[in-house]
Amino acid sequence: MDSILIGDLWTLRRARDWVVVPTNIGWKSDGTNPMGAGIARKAADLFAPLPAWYGSLCQRYRSDLPTAANPNWRLILFPTKPLNADAPHLSWRGPATLERIEMSLQGLRDLIPRLPYRGRILLPLVGAGAGGLSSEMILGRLTVFQQADPQVHIVVHPAAAMSIPCPTCAIVEDGPECADCGGSGKLLPKGYRPAGTPTFDDPLGLGFGDRR
Repeated sequence: MDSILIGDLWTLRRARDWVVVPTNIGWKSDGTNPMGAGIARKAADLFAPLPAWYGSLCQRYRSDLPTAANPNWRLILFPTKPLNADAPHLSWRGPATLERIEMSLQGLRDLIPRLPYRGRILLPLVGAGAGGLSSEMILGRLTVFQQADPQVHIVVHPAAAMSIPCPTCAIVEDGPECADCGGSGKLLPKGYRPAGTPTFDDPLGLGFGDRR
C-alpha cells in the first residue's frame, strides 16, 4: 500500500508537493469562500488571500466550478459540497455528494497533466469527515483513481485509519502475519507512530511510520 500515506496532511507535505483541499461551492457577503473547518481552514490560515481568490471562482462558475489549481501555493481546490443556490453562504453546511466528488475527480484527472510543476499530489479522503461520507467508501474510490497516476498519494489521518479495515486482510486472510497492518486488522498499522516521535532506535524522531 505504498500509495497511502498515514499522518497529518500538512506535516507530510514537502516543498514540491501539491495539496488537494476539499471545498464547498459558496461565498459570503464579502465574496470570500467559507473555509472554517478542517483542511480548508488550515489552507486559509497558511495562505490569507485564498478565500477571496477561491470565492471569486465560485461566483464565476457556480455549480460548474472546476477543480482548480493555484501554482503560487501549490494547492488544488477540490469541490465536494455543491452550491446552495438559495443561500451560497451556507453551502459549507451541506453534505458532500458522490456526484460532486466524481465531477471533481474527473477535473483532477484532466488537470494533472497541465500542472506547471511536477511533484506528489497529496489527496485526502475528500468528502469524509465533515462531508459526512464513509471514510472506507471514499478510500476505495480514491484507490481506484490513484492506480492511473503514481503522482497521486492518498493521505489518511491516523484517526480515520483506526476505523478503516486493512485492505490487504480483506483480500488475503493473513491474520496476524499481515505485512501491511501487522495484525491490527485496520489501515493503521500495529505499532504505528507518526514521524517526529523519538524512540530508542530513532532518537531524532525521523520516523518511518507515516508511509504504508
